[in-house]
Amino acid sequence: MNNSARNTQQRRSVHSFLIAIAVLLLAPSAYSDNAAAETIEVPWQQLEFQASKLFVSGKLQFKLTEIAADKAREKLLQVKQQKSLEPLSDTLALLHLRSELMSNRGEMRIWMDPRDFRVYQRERMTTGTNTRLKLYRYLRNAVYRVRKESKSSDLQFDSPKWRTSSEQLIPLRADKASSTALHDPSALLLIASSKALAKIGDSVTVTVFTDKQFYAATLKVTGQKPVKAKYRLSDYSGSRTVSAELNTLQIELTSKLLGTAQEEEPFEFLGLNAPILISVDPKSRLPLQVEGSQSRVGKVTVDVRKVKLKAK
Repeated sequence: MNNSARNTQQRRSVHSFLIAIAVLLLAPSAYSDNAAAETIEVPWQQLEFQASKLFVSGKLQFKLTEIAADKAREKLLQVKQQKSLEPLSDTLALLHLRSELMSNRGEMRIWMDPRDFRVYQRERMTTGTNTRLKLYRYLRNAVYRVRKESKSSDLQFDSPKWRTSSEQLIPLRADKASSTALHDPSALLLIASSKALAKIGDSVTVTVFTDKQFYAATLKVTGQKPVKAKYRLSDYSGSRTVSAELNTLQIELTSKLLGTAQEEEPFEFLGLNAPILISVDPKSRLPLQVEGSQSRVGKVTVDVRKVKLKAK
């Protein structure tokens, strides 16, 4: 082989190697260790919503806190032979939800990045008619789903009385237009509370995982709506009642199933199905009202009743 042919072959080998590296680097991943997350600011620390229609009444509480990453790692499930997502910052955001609907009660813990609220792990516990715990550990390009059950009704998330009934690895289903940073449907309320949705026409689309499927969820400001608000507000100066009619931004939440599989169950936001509308005060960025539907009772309106602002 002459020198010219040898040089040509070497250049082709180097070129092929560089292409292979580029493919690996550009391959979609749910998270990157060096990913730069845009910070989302929300004004509230705690919210309480109430709803009642006919014979159905319910209450939903949100509590947002931060916890040191080292302490949070103790609560994050490590999945064997899988690359679990690990915290990228010194702290994690923990969103704790409590819900009451007639005789059923539920709790949820969502462990998230404190900057853009992408999810590391979600735990959902329900008691009443059915007592079960579902844990979702977010991996690179997949979600590991664990279902646990117990005959006891008075249990905590970390109780040893839970018994695993099923485990499932669910690969990420995404298209080229969707983000691969995964969020939780309930945490969309955090995005709705941010200044990213400040005027008519603004929109944010994120990829969310429900119980078994992936969706592209879009929050879009579609108009304005007057809302008669009445809630108890707590902040650094004390506590007072806010009662006023406010002209709110109306944010529409829509969803699109990702992948080619059939939809197994309708997309839900705080237990509500489409059409879903969130009314946010443009000045305080507080979500004052959520509207949606339920199969048993039709249209449901959920109003904020208590608010605790973040400390300044």
